[in-house]
Amino acid sequence: MGVGLVLRRARGARTVALAASLLAVAPMTAVAPVQAAPAIQQGEAIRGPNNAPCALSIVSATTAYTAAHCLEGGKVGDKITSRAGAGVIGRVSALGTDLPQGKQLDVAKIDLPPA
Repeated sequence: MGVGLVLRRARGARTVALAASLLAVAPMTAVAPVQAAPAIQQGEAIRGPNNAPCALSIVSATTAYTAAHCLEGGKVGDKITSRAGAGVIGRVSALGTDLPQGKQLDVAKIDLPPA
C-alpha cells in the first residue's frame, strides 16, 4: 500500500470524525415556525362584517383607521380581513358610532397585530 493511499484514508477518517462531532453538538430540537403578521400597506382594501369595499389608513405599526360606515352592523372585536387574500389583518377596537348622540364620528379604529 502506498504512502499516498494511507494519507488519504487518514484524512477521510478525520473528516468523518469531525462531521460526527459536529452533528453530536448540533441542537436536535424542532422549532415551530413563527406566524408572521400579514404584510399590509397604506390604502389596503379591506373587508369588514358587512363586506363593504373600504380601505385602511395606517397610522402606526399597531393602529389603523377606516370609516365606521364600512363596518355597519359590526362591533368591537370583529375581525377585519384583507381583500387581497392576506387573511385577518386586525380587529375593530373602537367605533366612532359608539360615542354619545351628537358626538358620533364616521371612524373605526383597527388594532393591527405586532410585526
